[in-house]
Amino acid sequence: MNKLFHTFQGSGKYSNRLAEVYLEEQNWACRFYIDNKEVSEEIYVDHSEQWAEDCAENFVLGIKNV
Repeated sequence: MNKLFHTFQGSGKYSNRLAEVYLEEQNWACRFYIDNKEVSEEIYVDHSEQWAEDCAENFVLGIKNV
């Protein structure tokens, strides 16, 4: 069961990007969307919630591409 914790939305040039941070079993994870279509999902085994939040933020800022 997935539990959604955070949603990040891009702005300006990256306003079409969205990332969701959620808990998958006992691992933090992210789903990445461009133009409301899921483009990738990553599960971070042995990483913290902060790690997942940083990945989500980097994606919506255009730093991380998937």
